[in-house]
Amino acid sequence: MNLPQVHSSNIRSWLNKEDVVQETAEQIMKDFHQFGIVIHFSGKIESAYEELHGQLSPIIRSLLQTDHQQLYRLFYRIDIDEKQKSTEDVFPASFDDADRLAHQVMVRELKKVLTRHYLRDNKNNAEG
Repeated sequence: MNLPQVHSSNIRSWLNKEDVVQETAEQIMKDFHQFGIVIHFSGKIESAYEELHGQLSPIIRSLLQTDHQQLYRLFYRIDIDEKQKSTEDVFPASFDDADRLAHQVMVRELKKVLTRHYLRDNKNNAEG
C-alpha cells in the first residue's frame, strides 16, 4: 500500500469512508480542544465535510480578527503554515480566508489520519 495522496481536489473521496471520517473528526476535535475550542460531530458521514467546515470557518474567522497568537499556536499544533498557498487549491468565489484555512485544516487532519492508517497497515503486513 502506498501512502495516500490527499489534495483539495480529492478530499471528498476520502471523506466517504466511515472510519477515516470518524478519526478525522476526532483529530480535529482533539486539536481544537487543546485550545478550549469545542467542535461537535454528529457522525453523519455524508455531510461530514460541510458540518466540520461550517464549524471551523467561523472559529478561524474570529481568531483572524481577534487573536492571531492563538491562531498561530493552533496552526502550529495542527502543522499548518497560515501563509501556505497551494497552487492546486481552487476555491469557490464565496470562500474567504477563513474558509480556505478551515479547508486546509481539514486536509491536514485527514493526512494525519491516513498516514496513521498507512503506517499501521505496513506494520501489520511486516509482522504477518
